[in-house]
Amino acid sequence: MGYRLLLFWLIVGVSWGFAEEVKTPWTQACLYVTQHDPVTIVIDGDRSYAVRYPPQSWSTVSSWSAGRRLTLCYAETTGATLRDHETELILPLVGWPDDGHPIDLILRMELSKTVNARDECEVYERAAKRWEMEVVRAFDLLATCSESGPDEVARVAAAKKAWTNYSFEYLAGVNATLSRREGTMWSIVAARHRYTFFREQAALVFSLLEYAPVDLMAEVTE
Repeated sequence: MGYRLLLFWLIVGVSWGFAEEVKTPWTQACLYVTQHDPVTIVIDGDRSYAVRYPPQSWSTVSSWSAGRRLTLCYAETTGATLRDHETELILPLVGWPDDGHPIDLILRMELSKTVNARDECEVYERAAKRWEMEVVRAFDLLATCSESGPDEVARVAAAKKAWTNYSFEYLAGVNATLSRREGTMWSIVAARHRYTFFREQAALVFSLLEYAPVDLMAEVTE
């Protein structure tokens, strides 16, 4: 009897499926290749990342040699960063290759372990939530740039509020439309849409930070 009961629950567990979550903080070892333009760092695999340099750090990075050990990191509290093992320098990412952001790398790993529609939906929902946090982080970074005056900070705050209101109403409309359709695939469609929606907005707002490197430009031109 006990054996049959165990077998029953094993079958149920397989049929239900469980989306295995990649725990964060997440890290991936990588190697430094070169530095391009004022804000771009190239790592192995020909991946180029735009970073936000802390004060007086551009010169440090410009002295690095190819092959230096770095770590690509992601945590919900700090976002995506490149970290140097030797100096413990932390460089927040503000630009990334299409398939190279840690959130997308985590998504790919989690999708490879899904076994049913519910799992896939959960994985995309987690990725969407992480990208939503990145949108907020991007707005906050814009508001705290050293080159931003009171007027710019006020405008960024207004844009962040308008974006929050818009995203809520837009996604409510999307969910209302898709919820009327029959079939489990539509829950996946909705989750993928949320993921793409927040991902594109995060990339758009972060791209503005690539054009605001005043912190390091003063150092470069000294």
